Amino acid sequence: MEKNIIKNTHQIADEQIRNSFPDIIGEQKSELGQYMTPSVVAQFMADFFTNLHSIEKIKILDPGAGIGSLSSALVESILFKHNNIKDIDLVAFEIDIKLYELLEDVYDKLEESCRDLNINFQKRINNSDFIEKISYLLSNELFENEDILSFSHIIMNPPYKKINSNSKHRKLLRKVGIETSNFYTAFLSLAFRLLEPEGELVAITPRSFCNGSYFLPFRNDFDSKMSIKRIHVFHSRSSAFKDDEVLQENIIFLAKKDKVKGKIKITTSTGIDFSDFTEREVDYSKVINTNDPNKIIHIATDDLDEHVIERVNAFNCTHKDLGVTISTGPVVDFRMKKFLRKNPEKNTIPLLYSSHMNSGLIEWPKEGFKKYNSIIDNESTKRWFMPTGFYTIVKRFSAKEEKRRIVSAVVTPTSFKYEKIGFENHLNVFHTEKNGLEELLAKGLSVWLNSSIVDMYFRQFNGNTQVNASDLEILPYPDYEFLIELGSEFKNNKNLSQKHIDELIEEKLISEKNIKSINPLSVIKIVQKMSEILKEYNHQKNVLDALAVLIIISLLNLRPGHISWNELIGSKKSAHEIKDFIKEYYGKQYAITSIKNLLSSIYGANLLNIKEGQISLKTELIDHIRSFLSGRLSYEQVMAKH
Repeated sequence: MEKNIIKNTHQIADEQIRNSFPDIIGEQKSELGQYMTPSVVAQFMADFFTNLHSIEKIKILDPGAGIGSLSSALVESILFKHNNIKDIDLVAFEIDIKLYELLEDVYDKLEESCRDLNINFQKRINNSDFIEKISYLLSNELFENEDILSFSHIIMNPPYKKINSNSKHRKLLRKVGIETSNFYTAFLSLAFRLLEPEGELVAITPRSFCNGSYFLPFRNDFDSKMSIKRIHVFHSRSSAFKDDEVLQENIIFLAKKDKVKGKIKITTSTGIDFSDFTEREVDYSKVINTNDPNKIIHIATDDLDEHVIERVNAFNCTHKDLGVTISTGPVVDFRMKKFLRKNPEKNTIPLLYSSHMNSGLIEWPKEGFKKYNSIIDNESTKRWFMPTGFYTIVKRFSAKEEKRRIVSAVVTPTSFKYEKIGFENHLNVFHTEKNGLEELLAKGLSVWLNSSIVDMYFRQFNGNTQVNASDLEILPYPDYEFLIELGSEFKNNKNLSQKHIDELIEEKLISEKNIKSINPLSVIKIVQKMSEILKEYNHQKNVLDALAVLIIISLLNLRPGHISWNELIGSKKSAHEIKDFIKEYYGKQYAITSIKNLLSSIYGANLLNIKEGQISLKTELIDHIRSFLSGRLSYEQVMAKH
């Protein structure tokens, strides 16, 4: 009975915080950067640790503990799975007094359950600022007088909030050699300094630290002291913190305090039900290239992601090789508001926002625009402008669920009858020493940046909705000659389609770069086409996720590069054969349990035949797919035949 009580401790705490303190999910959450960990995620994270079976004593740290969801999940895991552990020391930090009181109740329940199982449980809860206290102790070397010494295991969901450059926290961190701009990386940096050698740390964080100049000091610091062992990616931004407005993709990672840069296990799921769980192992160098001065962390979640990296890295020019500078638009509108005008007037020049971008070109002036079309040109403003010319521009921000992360357009001098132009701060601008680019180079760069393969590549290391100039600086670019070719295509065809752009780049990869791997875009197109077909046939949307579509594709033997849509023939396969087919031809390595569970759902939707372990599609489904492709029969007509 006691086991049942302790088994639900972190779940009860989860309900308490959401029912008793809704303000934490609102204003106070924003102030402190708190996002509470759902109980199912907490349990998932507790199972990341790899060495619990081989120790008798564990020393746990939970900084920013909230109501103890993570640490209680870890203790539960110990009680139920690791009878070898007899001593548990737990140290937690929680600055919020309301949460502190709840945390005490949760830990009292843990202590009671440990006592019943003859496990020594010691706890210490610090109602203090983690950064302040640990920075002070580290800078003054006062650990001899503190019982916060070092830890064998750290589990954490740190607060996500920027740290101002001149703030008290930033100054304290600098005293201990930590330079970082966000609370979550500050917490991580302090935490892994407290780990024992061979100690393990599990954290859920935004993936924004994987790239960008702001996080480079953190990545260098982390790589010098820690080795990543596992990464889990949530494909949906909202899945891990479904009650919160989270604008960044979240990852969970396990890191160890050692120098062994071996294999990294990468797992994924769309949401926290883990129904489409995938897993793979890759060499450390494929995630973090030790020779890369930027220490970019590439998270290739499947073979298709590897093919994307291979394609983009086949082009190895930098923006500097091309003589191009990339800058953030210099006009910060709220600081220059008195000079802004809704429409062109005397002594004004064009001011471009991202909303002026339209299908790769510029629409200016824009009627009924909520922002501004123009800015006054005078002694106070002129230093923020550039001469009218050819420029490549990229949006700095995309909408939360927008399909593309990188969106580019070309500014042309013929669009304006002005000698100068202003670029608003929400744009990135490609220029040559604050002057325009060659026409074909500007257009070629825009075509490259608007390609699907570059957008897919960018998403592997950038997990938020922002595209910074520093992100664009580390992208590989084609050589000058190929960019001029792309620019010529743009010039001759202003309505260059996405399909045409992608085909131009793929042709180059095949003909000159000797790329022979499966084209990721062709795989995506097959899946999208099959999804469209199945949406008309099946009205139970819960089984129409990506894995369900891939299962049906495998039972039709549809292989990229070998597709004859007009000659579809169903096949019989076992669950393991379906798993192998999807991995070989579609690059995704799903767990067999995920496939078996989804097969049951698809079977329940009356789409499959299952007999003696062999799975096949219903005849009427195959007929529908054939009819849809030929355009002969509607869904109702196909069903009438049966």
